Amino acid sequence: MTTAVCFKCGAMKIGAFTPCKKCQAVPRTVDDLATAMALTDHYFNEENLKRISRDIKSGKPVSLDAESKARLVESIKALPPDVIKDAAQAGMPAFAKMKKKRKTKDRPD
Repeated sequence: MTTAVCFKCGAMKIGAFTPCKKCQAVPRTVDDLATAMALTDHYFNEENLKRISRDIKSGKPVSLDAESKARLVESIKALPPDVIKDAAQAGMPAFAKMKKKRKTKDRPD
């Protein structure tokens, strides 16, 4: 399981893209997805996640450097279509938007 910090309220949770049980926030944009993905134990140890959680709770905004954010966005966009489809069907709005964009891109002119 992935330990994560809610990018909106700072609550600790399981899963980067799961709804926050405290504030119900879910990633709605690709930028939100990148931020949510960054705030996990894939990138930070437990001590740093707790510090990030405290910072968000105290009102400090989350900011990723441009290079890290770009890498995360590209990795999200590179997810297999079936992963995006499953996430969109599970009610994750950011993935639903990605699914629509892919369909539009895939249409012949």
